[in-house]
Amino acid sequence: MSSAPEKGTWRQKLLSWVDGEREPKDQTLFVMERRPPRLVHPSEEEQERRERYHLRRFFNWYPFAAVAICLLLTAVLLTAALKMPL
Repeated sequence: MSSAPEKGTWRQKLLSWVDGEREPKDQTLFVMERRPPRLVHPSEEEQERRERYHLRRFFNWYPFAAVAICLLLTAVLLTAALKMPL
């Protein structure tokens, strides 16, 4: 791979690599790509439309979740009351 042998034993090479002291031969940095922040802000109408959409989605499943939680709590309380000693 490399024509010139690196100085040091394999243990020293490993320790320097683990400690982060070893640098690659080409001296390049490996940086993760990040998307630039989105600078476009939605208009007031778009923001209101999004809020209404989120509220509509929330209120579509909310009654079912409330009924399920009430039934679950009723079942737990009933089970606890039936298991109590006389």
